[in-house]
This record gives sequence, structure tokens and C-alpha cells, in this order.
Amino acid sequence: MILVNLKQTARKILEQNQYMTLGTVNPDGRAWVAPVVYATDRGGNFYFLSQSSSQHSRNIEANRLVSVAVFDSRQKWGEGVGLQIEGEAMLLPITGSLRAFKNYFGRKWPTPGSNLAILAYKKMAKRKIYRFYEITPTKVWMNDPRVEKDVRVRVKPL
Repeated sequence: MILVNLKQTARKILEQNQYMTLGTVNPDGRAWVAPVVYATDRGGNFYFLSQSSSQHSRNIEANRLVSVAVFDSRQKWGEGVGLQIEGEAMLLPITGSLRAFKNYFGRKWPTPGSNLAILAYKKMAKRKIYRFYEITPTKVWMNDPRVEKDVRVRVKPL
């Protein structure tokens, strides 16, 4: 068996990617997935910006349970490692978005925030076009890089 620290591997996956696939469910039970740019904090929470009128935002308003996948789609077939996450999402109040703002626009990799983006966000926030959402993971898995066969293993905590 290969010696691999799963938590470090998970953190590396999060640091080296910027898009997550967000899965939500509407009130009728239909699934919806959307690629969104994310940032994480040291506690393992995810933050993303979205229009509150978007399908996934409306779904979160009706049902906070979400699923997330984070992976590098350029990995070679059979060698890829990614994260599968269950969690709860919520719309952050504008007054409570400072932590999300700092993490989102303060990230260094792969796309750092810019002063122009920060100014644009402030204008959009005033008009309530884009809002921050937070996802608190409840379960995290990855395909186990320590074994040759495709086995999902639990990672905790992020």
C-alpha cells in the first residue's frame, strides 16, 4: 500500500482547483448541477458567488442539502483523484459576508481576486445581484489513491 495522507491530498485538490460542480434538488425532486468558482476557509467551508435568481440558488432556498464534486478534469484516465462532498448550503446575509469575501477574493491559486473584481462585487452586492453562499460539508469522500482498484474512502475533517 502506498503511504498517502488523505487529508493533505484533499487539501491539495481544493487548493489546485477553482471550480466545483454543485448539485442541488428543486422542490419537485429534479436534480440540477452547476459549475461554480469556489474558495474555502481553514475550517473546510466552501464559499461561492451566485445570483439569487439562478436555479441552484432557488433550489438552495427550498432545500439546503447539496452535493459537491471537486476534481481536475485534465487527469489521466484511471489516475484521477477527486472529492465528493455532502453538505448544507445557505445564503449569507450581506452583513455576514466578510469571511466569505476575504476567502473568495484573497485566494492565491489558481485565480486571485483583483481590485477590479472587488469593486464590481461591492456594486453588485448593493444591488443584490450576486450574493455569497456558504457550504458546510457534512461528509467528504475521495477515490482512494492508496489502492489500485477504484474504492471510495471517507476523509474527515477537511
